[in-house]
Amino acid sequence: MAEPYQKNGRWYVRYKDARGAWRDKATSARTKTEARRLQLEPERKTERQRLGLEPLPSDAPAMTFGAAMDLWWSEHGRRLRSHTIRRCMEKHLRAELGALPLSNVGERLESVHDARVGALAPESLNHLRAAVHRVFAFLTRRGAWKGANLAFAVPRLKVPKRLPQYPRPEEVRLVLAALDARWRGLFATAFNLGLRRGEVIALRKSDVDLGARTIRIARSRDSDTTKGGHEDLLPIPNELLSWIERAMARSSSDVLFPRDDGQQHAPDVQLQDVLRRALARAGVVNGYTHKCRRKGCGHSEHHPTPSRAGARSAGCASGRWPSRSRSASTIFATRRRRCSSKPVSRSRPSSGSSVTPTRRSPPRSTVTSTWRTCARV
Repeated sequence: MAEPYQKNGRWYVRYKDARGAWRDKATSARTKTEARRLQLEPERKTERQRLGLEPLPSDAPAMTFGAAMDLWWSEHGRRLRSHTIRRCMEKHLRAELGALPLSNVGERLESVHDARVGALAPESLNHLRAAVHRVFAFLTRRGAWKGANLAFAVPRLKVPKRLPQYPRPEEVRLVLAALDARWRGLFATAFNLGLRRGEVIALRKSDVDLGARTIRIARSRDSDTTKGGHEDLLPIPNELLSWIERAMARSSSDVLFPRDDGQQHAPDVQLQDVLRRALARAGVVNGYTHKCRRKGCGHSEHHPTPSRAGARSAGCASGRWPSRSRSASTIFATRRRRCSSKPVSRSRPSSGSSVTPTRRSPPRSTVTSTWRTCARV
């Protein structure tokens, strides 16, 4: 190891880079001892580069993390079933990491993650970490990044496992009665089978076998597979059989629950809004608390119904409210926008059974879920 030396009143350190060439670097050290300590940092860095743990200076692409995000999205991310992760990345990653070169992202990533602990749920933070991992894994496959995936520097958080909540039989009957007639069969199927929104709107008459009393779950939205990439053959419960028979008789096309023109519903049909209004009319919830999620505001209001009149609130510091909110499991929260709506449930007796979907493994409730409420209210 070369010794630091003094030149023109400044201390310089001398070290070999990853390719074995000597480099001289001026420092702010005032003594030789301090210069020796500063010399250890570039030596450790070059050692990591020689071991392949960090990219070589000439191999590091002239690309910022924001450009890498855009490239990943254009070539891979846009093909994902859900586009929620992009909004989450834009909100939490681009502002602080987007302008940084890829080689500098690791220095800031953990601090960005730690700053959001408490503000975001553990599973949401794990999703952000996974998004960063996807970006660097994509760049590695393209040869645009060499070295370890920088997401490994951020530990995964433990997500509490809670029992799912299912609607009670009396609540299901109240909600179905409060729905418009054209929605009842669709929601009855979602309640009893635990289907995702895309799965229930993609059901076909050919998926139903009334003789064997089974229904095949084989597609979602416009795709010929489900989100999990597998098919399920589910038994039709007794309470659902009549709804299925009526839906098959009424449908003028092969779609089991079509629009008025016989076509399949659009992938982004706002079924969660239909359900929210029905929950309020049925008395399953006695109101909604709307809370502004803008930074520094925190204003909240209680309303008897989920709908909001207008796009402004007199008591909100930001003066803006989204015109529509989405639901996630039993908490009707718009985590991807600037406000949330949480239902205030009526008291429920401690005894009594609940309606459990017949699906072998009910869909997991995640921050990207906008429809799971039909399976778990």
